[in-house]
Amino acid sequence: MARSREHGPDADELFGDEDDVATPAARPRRRSVSPVRRLLVGLGVLTVVLALAVAGGAWFLTDRYAGNVDRVAGVFDDLDEAERPAPATPRSQPPPWPTR
Repeated sequence: MARSREHGPDADELFGDEDDVATPAARPRRRSVSPVRRLLVGLGVLTVVLALAVAGGAWFLTDRYAGNVDRVAGVFDDLDEAERPAPATPRSQPPPWPTR
């Protein structure tokens, strides 16, 4: 029995005929997720969240304490250049491997 147009379309017009509906055998089966897989995925997500929280906390503390360092201007200006040690020179040969 078709409904009149003043009440809107009927179910066959919206959803198609009953012949178009897939039978239960033709519908794709939903794969069940094993509890072990669900547990492993949950642990992986938890590990990533905890790692991000620890990294964020470390970044915050480093940034906070690095901003509290007062620099002393001209601290080495009074040193005599003649008393400074000689600059480092490269070795002529590398040490034997492994070093004993």
